[in-house]
Amino acid sequence: MPASATVIAADGVPLAVETAGEGTPILIVPGSLTPPQIYRPLMAALSKRHRVVLLERRGYGENGSRPCRMRYHVEDIVAVLDWIGEPALVFGHSFGAIVALESARAAGTRISALALYEPPLHALGPRLLPMLARARDLLSEHNEAAVVAEFLGAVDAMPPGEDLTQLSIILGARAAGVVSDLECMVSAEPRPERWAELAVPALLLYGDASDLNGREDCRWLADLVPSGLLAGLPGQAHFPDLVPLAAVLGDFAGTPFRKTASAT
Repeated sequence: MPASATVIAADGVPLAVETAGEGTPILIVPGSLTPPQIYRPLMAALSKRHRVVLLERRGYGENGSRPCRMRYHVEDIVAVLDWIGEPALVFGHSFGAIVALESARAAGTRISALALYEPPLHALGPRLLPMLARARDLLSEHNEAAVVAEFLGAVDAMPPGEDLTQLSIILGARAAGVVSDLECMVSAEPRPERWAELAVPALLLYGDASDLNGREDCRWLADLVPSGLLAGLPGQAHFPDLVPLAAVLGDFAGTPFRKTASAT
């Protein structure tokens, strides 16, 4: 079983983390809405050879529900990396991949490499402003399930086989975090060229069954960053099967400058 711990962010907010295994560290940064238990099979697979740390991001769980800006996420990643105490591979999923990217400059040598699964670069900027306004209204009306439903529908992020109504009810407690994430997304620059200065190797992952935006975002970023490697996971969508994902991440963690066998 993973061990639980608390890391204190720069502004005093307590951040919940889970940790398992020993070896070179890997930090998992979740996407919007996604509960930590979704990543625990990935954590279990990677912890056979690595020290794996799973972060519950700001705005979710017990980590506070106030509106936030990207700089708070960056400071949180730096705080967790300081707590880890040695350079770590940072894996980010979806919005968590954007958080990882934005953290790279501030974290410096605390990050040994990045692995990013389908960062939604196409959704950055004002595109989601109408949905943010609607989500704020629904949250003020305590209609958390509707916030979740609107978000999943707008970003086309439904896991395969899931019923939208039931999933929205289950994830309703995480609706305030969605609003915080949306605030970060709409205030961000779409596809910022500053990522061309990325100083660490980056593995850009996508599912070849995902929509075109997910694939194209990864291709654009792989072309932009100096040490970007592009890898497609056969048959996977925005919520991938964690078994092949763990295999690719484990390989990259061991040899971060080598292109994986699945790279395309």
